[in-house]
Amino acid sequence: GGELDVSTSTTVFVSEALAIVKMVVDQKDSLENLPDLEFRTSLEIHILNSAIYPELVAASKYEDILHWLPSIICLKLVFVGAPLAPAMRALGTMPPPELCHACIAHAPDRALSIELVPKTYAAAVADGDVNPAAASLAIAFNPELPEDHAGVWAPSLDALRTAAVPTAVTAYTAHEAAACVDVLHSRGMRLVARPTSNPFRGGQPFLDPGHLNAVYYHNAYILAACGTLPDVGASCDHGHGHDHDHS
Repeated sequence: GGELDVSTSTTVFVSEALAIVKMVVDQKDSLENLPDLEFRTSLEIHILNSAIYPELVAASKYEDILHWLPSIICLKLVFVGAPLAPAMRALGTMPPPELCHACIAHAPDRALSIELVPKTYAAAVADGDVNPAAASLAIAFNPELPEDHAGVWAPSLDALRTAAVPTAVTAYTAHEAAACVDVLHSRGMRLVARPTSNPFRGGQPFLDPGHLNAVYYHNAYILAACGTLPDVGASCDHGHGHDHDHS
């Protein structure tokens, strides 16, 4: 779990990130970490439990965020995840992406920086490699929180709650998304966006071994939390999707 399938295009990944940013911003609750994006000049996004290095190789695609938010001069993406270690040893560090001519013409000092931290988020915070207070948004793609019986995610969620970082989580099904809410509640996190179907879900269906003739999709549902309880509730808005799509 916790990975984007390699077939998922980087552009879709960016679209998901933008959709989540907008979803959190659109909440009526005022989130101190995420003021009006239209006037921001810098943005730092933490991608948790990162594992798929091929998505990072085409890192220049992430400048779509700069196209979407023209006020941003400095965009920093921090990919954090222990599974990054083997890829980093094999491929080395990434050169900074070159921005398109339109980005440079818009602002000569515009920059997109990418950092890879091959540790769990909690370890990265404890070791001083990552500063959660600097993050405008944290994203965990398909972390399968309800299956985390060993509590591996607990310290990371606690760090995000303490720093009041808006944290978006995706899930494979509506049932899993609702169970993610329970996990976030158990860590004392305040829900700011109820589980809802994600229009930017992965396009490739996978057979669900637990349900006959059912399939699931990566990042099919999104929810978000920020800070400490109380929250807005845990009901699931199915929107345009369903728990499973039956063939």
